[in-house]
Amino acid sequence: MADPKRKGLKAQEIPAAVEAIGDKRLLEKFWNSVTNVRRTLELYGLEGCAFSFNGGKDSTVLLHLLRVAIYTEGFDSLSNNAQLADMMVFTFAKQDDFPEIKKFVKESSQQYGLDVVMRSETFKEGLEMFVHNGIRAIFMGTRQGDPNSQGQGIFTPSSMGWPPFMRVNPIWDWTYAEVWKFLQAIHAPVCTLYEVGYTSVGQMKNTLPNEELRREDGRYRPAWELVDGRAERAGRDNTVSLRRSTSRRRTYQVGILIVGNEVLSASVEDRNTHFLCQQFREIGWRVARVVIVEDDVAAISNELRAMSEEYDFVVTAGGVGPTMDDVTMTGVAQALGRKVVMHPELVSRLSEFYGAKITPSHFKMAQVPDGEVTLHEAVHSCPNGCSDRSPYPLVQCRNIFVLPGVPSILQKKFQDLRQHLVAQFPQQPFVHAEIRLSAGDETLIADVLESVSRELDPSVCLGSYPVSGRADNVGIILTIDSKEKEEVTKTRDRLLGQLPPDLVLGLAESSNHVDG
Repeated sequence: MADPKRKGLKAQEIPAAVEAIGDKRLLEKFWNSVTNVRRTLELYGLEGCAFSFNGGKDSTVLLHLLRVAIYTEGFDSLSNNAQLADMMVFTFAKQDDFPEIKKFVKESSQQYGLDVVMRSETFKEGLEMFVHNGIRAIFMGTRQGDPNSQGQGIFTPSSMGWPPFMRVNPIWDWTYAEVWKFLQAIHAPVCTLYEVGYTSVGQMKNTLPNEELRREDGRYRPAWELVDGRAERAGRDNTVSLRRSTSRRRTYQVGILIVGNEVLSASVEDRNTHFLCQQFREIGWRVARVVIVEDDVAAISNELRAMSEEYDFVVTAGGVGPTMDDVTMTGVAQALGRKVVMHPELVSRLSEFYGAKITPSHFKMAQVPDGEVTLHEAVHSCPNGCSDRSPYPLVQCRNIFVLPGVPSILQKKFQDLRQHLVAQFPQQPFVHAEIRLSAGDETLIADVLESVSRELDPSVCLGSYPVSGRADNVGIILTIDSKEKEEVTKTRDRLLGQLPPDLVLGLAESSNHVDG
């Protein structure tokens, strides 16, 4: 929960606070951003630069980067941040701006010595005036993936037909999570809208709280608790459909990577895929992709890099033992752009558990990507009844969970993962319905399926599966899956209304139980 009393750190204290986070990637981005701000000030001078400050989270990050950059450049003391008053700071006010945003801009102006110019004309008209008055570079909070970011980078000249100036986007490569990690670390005040579920703020007519953050009681969690940064703009739209589409929580997606030459050569049957798919289904998650790769670092890292960017989480199975062909953790590290190091906590746990029997091979299982690891205590999978410090805690590398490949061990270990996911990322259960048909020829029902599918709600998955050898003479099973029971019922009724009645042998409906 945000602390309403927080006033933020002094500029001199911010670098140490960022370093204390322990995130090497964010620390590197922080210093790169500060360097780019400093270089811009060197090139254009304080009087030739302007800062677009709209009160949003991104421009708030930029405000504090400017403070650090000006301080580290050897300007006078920042005790009252007077130097920022020498820079043109502006915002374009609109009639339907949130009053909370206006209030935050005013408070920030007072706290940090900003002389914020409120403009009411169009953005282009305002820029023409600024450029006419000597502004040559404008600091903006644009990040990669923003709607207006196409064709931009950290330094991008203005587009043809616009006043000539340099667009400077110091946090271009920052992620949503990094923005909030930074703001939280430096105890920066933020607009109060972010405390009540807003994750991207526009105008009142097109901005709503993000439904990903809705609590069971109807209230919203704060913006920094949004897990999937790709849903940052889920509350932004200018149509009524926004309220409908975001009234349903997005289903989390997971990718599964099965690692092992033994699976691809059919030396060992892959029992893990079915188990994992079944388990994720039970807790309301959707398995979006399953890939099997050999024990090869490049193959593992390539797949993990793609899946970790596309899905909420990725689970690997196999390749984490003590032998030379166990290379999954190296693949994970390579996918994350990190080197492999010995994790001191894992070394300690293994040493404690094996005692005098420990060998160098055991320590291979203490290898992890540098600076990217979270250890979750094992409860269900703790070997030999150990209670407090399992030698094999559940290892999370960013959004990748690493599991063993032996099915019996994986199944125990997954219970720890399941417990974590259900507690931290609760999901609605899937509702499943079936229509069982006597026909064995799908061409007899293809037109009906095509007709119904054209009217399907996006939340519904409709499938047709031929079966054979059943005692009940069922030849085709139609499946309807969604988290919206009413949509399942509606789709089922549409099908029954168009299918030949003599083909229908029976109906079934079920709902997966989600722990909690």
